[in-house]
Amino acid sequence: MNFNFILIVALVVVPIALAVIEKTAAASLSLIALSFALVFWNLDKFSEFKGAGFAAKLNTAVSEAYAAIDEVKSLAISISSPVASLMAVSSSFQYLHLKYKLEYAEEIRSSLKELKISEEKINSALSALYDRVSEDHIRKALWALNDQLDEGQKIFKTYDEIDPDSWPLDAIKRESKKLGVNIDENIEEYEYFVQNKKLLKPENWQG
Repeated sequence: MNFNFILIVALVVVPIALAVIEKTAAASLSLIALSFALVFWNLDKFSEFKGAGFAAKLNTAVSEAYAAIDEVKSLAISISSPVASLMAVSSSFQYLHLKYKLEYAEEIRSSLKELKISEEKINSALSALYDRVSEDHIRKALWALNDQLDEGQKIFKTYDEIDPDSWPLDAIKRESKKLGVNIDENIEEYEYFVQNKKLLKPENWQG
């Protein structure tokens, strides 16, 4: 296997993995170390190198550089998607609060933007986590509504009965108004998340 490919994979995977397990300092150090390793391994391809400034000129064709950038973009998307999916599973990383999962997702988003990856592809890569949190907001709002109803009026018998796909926000608001139940706080939390991809009240959430 090409050693350059291994270094590029490590350059992307190791810092993300360390960040996810809250080893921020280690993630930064690994990113720097692996970057240096990638450059020095390819030192023979550089025609000029300045120590303090760390400036170098590629001796190979510019087209190859652009091809490498495209490969890194593809690799970044391929890696970001399963990381987001893993964070979306509430039983995984139980020690990691949902607030921090969303912060890490935002860091991944920023990194992908710096690579000039389209917003559509970024949203797709992070959709597993964002969709799960959005659905959880809907479930909490509906359960709060259900909890305030008399026994004979209840819409759901159990929390697991709630199907978020069947309850768009407008339908939740209509049902709340029809039944005279105030769940404005839950709706506000949901709308805030949809707009900002952050939790309005982190203390109300766990993993």
